[in-house]
Amino acid sequence: MDELTINNSDWLAIFLKRTRLSPFSAAFILFIINFIVDLLLAFLLGGLWPSAKSHGLVNEPIAFTSDLLVPSVLIGYYCWIQLAFPEIMQSLVKEQVIALNEKTRQIIKNASGYTNSKWVSVLILILSLVSAFSFALSVPISNPSYVGWVSVNPIIPWVRSLFNALSIYTGGMLILDVIVLIYVLTQIFNNRDIKVQISHPDKAGGLGVIGRFAANLGYLIGVFGILVSVSLLSNTMPQGINSIWSFFLVKVGGLVLYIIAAPIIFFVPLYSAHIAMLKFRDNFLLDLGKEIDQEYSKVQKMRGELKAADLDDITKRIASFRELCSQAKEFPTWPFSVQNIRKFISLSSGAILPGLMKTTVDIVSSFFK
Repeated sequence: MDELTINNSDWLAIFLKRTRLSPFSAAFILFIINFIVDLLLAFLLGGLWPSAKSHGLVNEPIAFTSDLLVPSVLIGYYCWIQLAFPEIMQSLVKEQVIALNEKTRQIIKNASGYTNSKWVSVLILILSLVSAFSFALSVPISNPSYVGWVSVNPIIPWVRSLFNALSIYTGGMLILDVIVLIYVLTQIFNNRDIKVQISHPDKAGGLGVIGRFAANLGYLIGVFGILVSVSLLSNTMPQGINSIWSFFLVKVGGLVLYIIAAPIIFFVPLYSAHIAMLKFRDNFLLDLGKEIDQEYSKVQKMRGELKAADLDDITKRIASFRELCSQAKEFPTWPFSVQNIRKFISLSSGAILPGLMKTTVDIVSSFFK
C-alpha cells in the first residue's frame, strides 16, 4: 500500500529499495566494508599491532563495536523501519482494530510529509557531515596521553569520518521515522475509537504488532548498550581510565543515560495504544454499568408489584452483568505480551550488564584505596 510508506524522498532509502537489499543484507554488506577498511587502514598505516604510538586496533574492542557493529545495526534498522510502518498499519486494519478510511490516510499523509521532504534529509545529511568531520578534527594525533589506533595517522580519522557520517545520518533518519510512526499512531488512536479483539491469540487485543515493534527495538538498544559497556571495559589512556575521573565520568554518564532511556524507548511507542485500549475497556464497563442501573431502576419503579419470578430474573441479569464487569477488568490494556517485554528486557539489560558490574566494582574499590 503506497499510502502507508514513508521516506519516499529520502535518497538513501530510494537507493536501498532499488538495490532490493533486505535489512540483514544491508547490515552484513556494511559490516564487511567497514571491516576491510579498518583492517587496511590499520595494517598500512601502522595501527594494527601495539606500538609506541598506539596499543593497536587488535587491543581496542570499542573500535570493533563503534566501527563494525553500530553502523551495521543502524543501516539494518534503517531498512527495517521502511517495512515496519506499513506492516503495523496493515496489521491493525486486518485485525479490524482500526479502519483505513480517508481520515486515517490523511493523518498518515500529513505526518509522513516530514520524512518525505527532501529538505529534511538534506539538513540531517549536513549535520551528519559536520559532526563526523568535527570528530576527525578532534582526534589527538601523536598525543602521548591518547593511545587509540585512530591517532596513529591523520588519514585514519578522516576516512572513518565518512562512515561515521553515514551512521549519524541513518541514525538521525531512523529517529525521525520512529517519531513519525509514534505521532501517526497517537493521532489515529486519539481521534478514532478502536476495537480491541478481546480473545485475540496475540494476548494484546489484536495490537500485538505494536508490542513486537517495540520489542524488536531491543536489538538496536542492545547494540548501544554493548557500546557503552565496552567503553567502560576498555582503556584508551596509558595510565588507565580510573586515574582520569573526568574521562571516566563521561562513560558513567553514558551508562546512566542508557539505563534511563531504554525503558522510555520501549514504552513511548506503546503509550497511545495503551490509552486507547483503556478507553475501550472503560467504555465497555460504562455500558455494563448502565445496564445494571436500568435493572435497579426497574426494581425501584415496580416496587411492590414485582412477582418473585420477575425479581429472580432481574437478579440473574444483574449477576450476569456483574460477572461481565469482572471479566472486562481483565481485558488487555497494553499492546504487548509477556514474551515481548521479556525479549526487550533480556536484550537491553544483557548488553549493559558487564559494563555495569565493572563500573560498580571500580567505584566501590576507589573508596578503599
